[in-house]
Amino acid sequence: AFCSSGLTWLYFGLVMIMALALCFIGSVFLTQTYLYRAKDNDLLLSMPIKPGYILISRMLSILLINYLYAAMVFVPAGVVYCILFTPSVIGVVIYVFLCLLVPLLSQAIACAAAWVIELITSRMKNNNIFILILSVAAFALYFMVVTKLNEYLAQLVSNGEAIAEALKKSFFPAYYFGTAVADHSLIGVLITA
Repeated sequence: AFCSSGLTWLYFGLVMIMALALCFIGSVFLTQTYLYRAKDNDLLLSMPIKPGYILISRMLSILLINYLYAAMVFVPAGVVYCILFTPSVIGVVIYVFLCLLVPLLSQAIACAAAWVIELITSRMKNNNIFILILSVAAFALYFMVVTKLNEYLAQLVSNGEAIAEALKKSFFPAYYFGTAVADHSLIGVLITA
């Protein structure tokens, strides 16, 4: 509906937001466990391996998982757009390039959030309870959104212009992602990157 009404950038902006959210939710606790609570740190640091290599290898494995999460959103969205509309080759190239960058943003946000969670839980006696409560709250929020998804989608379609203006002002990376793909905007590509 957005593409037919001239808001193609909003379609791609929402795709970017959904992929970013899925990557973040899927990897924040994994990042906290894998980077900040790894049980083999003492063993690895006692070996003749540079600590930077250990960190990079762990970050790359989390990034790979983020790429898999992002692909679950970006691939179907791109395929549906290609089936319903005829994209240009440059639009597809820009879309693929920017899709490769979104998991990097998610990784940075997840690392910062996991660091904050680790700061909070490291001073607690029963930190597993806090993490469990946080995980249950995240899943409850996810299921609330999924159960009302049809209502939200109907509101999105009926209020496309208002949502487009709000998104343009409040979350500009999604706006520039959308304009880069929809309008082949080099400035949009550079700002998003």
